[in-house]
Amino acid sequence: MIAAEAATYAVLGCVTGCVLGLPLNKMMFQFLIADKWGTTWQLPVVPLLLIVMLCFGSAALAIQRPIKRIGQLSIVDTIKVQQ
Repeated sequence: MIAAEAATYAVLGCVTGCVLGLPLNKMMFQFLIADKWGTTWQLPVVPLLLIVMLCFGSAALAIQRPIKRIGQLSIVDTIKVQQ
């Protein structure tokens, strides 16, 4: 459940960031750079991949401690915590 929640946040964050961020990036590039120097906008593939890897890496790190802590509990304590 912890891993599913972290993965959901990571996926939704990446999708939302791309849907909102890429058009904003293109608009700002056109306004600030392309109009002055005539450079064309290109999809920033390397930064996008880096951001996605960091997002999923942080999600993986976020699940380690809770899973470790739950794994150290006895089954009786785990059931008591859920009630």
